Amino acid sequence: TSQQGVPDLVGALAGSAVGMAGGAAFAHASQLRRPSVLAGALGGGYGLFVGTLAPSLGDARWSSSRRTSGGRWLGLGLGAAGATALGQWQGLSYQKDVLLLSAGTLGLGMGYGTGLLWSDSNTRPARIGAVAGPAVLAGGALLLDRSLHLSDGLGMDAVPMAGMGAAMGLLNGGLLADVVAQGHAQDRQVGGGLLLGASAGLAGGLVLSKLVRPAAQDYFLVAAGNLLGLALGQGI
Repeated sequence: TSQQGVPDLVGALAGSAVGMAGGAAFAHASQLRRPSVLAGALGGGYGLFVGTLAPSLGDARWSSSRRTSGGRWLGLGLGAAGATALGQWQGLSYQKDVLLLSAGTLGLGMGYGTGLLWSDSNTRPARIGAVAGPAVLAGGALLLDRSLHLSDGLGMDAVPMAGMGAAMGLLNGGLLADVVAQGHAQDRQVGGGLLLGASAGLAGGLVLSKLVRPAAQDYFLVAAGNLLGLALGQGI
């Protein structure tokens, strides 16, 4: 609401009662696991972030208000409770918590970068991307984990493949920004393209390390092919 006083008190008391009842029921039905506690902390942080941005996603610019303050508290509570419940239901391990954190971070870079690339006049696309990106990539990582077992560890060549992917992503992201802006890219659009490309390339390299193990000359061939392809495309 727009006014302080009774609504704040009613909301605090109702939330406290629901939280106590839910906690008591949970304690009776299940044994809380430590990885679930970590998942709850991560979910609370993400919920706090989303709650801060969500109330103003329809506006051209972000502004602090009672709506954003309420969104922070609501997001923190729902995120922590939901992630803890998910951790218990899915039996998350510490390794999967790290996987979700890593995927969410890369998703933030991809989503925020896409938003910066999309518009040079307001921050709305960037805020939408920053909210959606972590959830999409973290969810995708959980699905991929079932077949690729990402939480068990990456491939032997994860570091060089991730580095190659990030480098190629930076190059292609900068060119993408120029294409989207039709040759008149602003600094924020170039930065968005670089962030999007680097994040996507890094994520792609890490995932591919579970599928292939390239030889030393393969890196050279991939890099040379990428550069030649860019030169050909630029010429055409």
